[in-house]
Amino acid sequence: MARIDRKIELLVQRQAGADHGRRTRPRPPDWIVQLGIGVGQTPTQLRQGSCHMAGKRRRPIDRSEARHLPPTASPPAPTFPTARPCVLA
Repeated sequence: MARIDRKIELLVQRQAGADHGRRTRPRPPDWIVQLGIGVGQTPTQLRQGSCHMAGKRRRPIDRSEARHLPPTASPPAPTFPTARPCVLA
């Protein structure tokens, strides 16, 4: 009986830890900029923060920085034929 109680306590602790991790996980950024290769790493594409197709060279940016990116950095992702350019009103 004590072994079952210990197992139940362990499972409750594990579930509490998982719930805590889900609650405290930082939310994804609103926008990310995908960077080019090489020195200076110029922005190549602007993506939504939840985009799963973003590559490894990226960094989160806020809305005001996204609005001030050069126009060459804002084409839609080429892998989505129905993608529309980002409009930052």
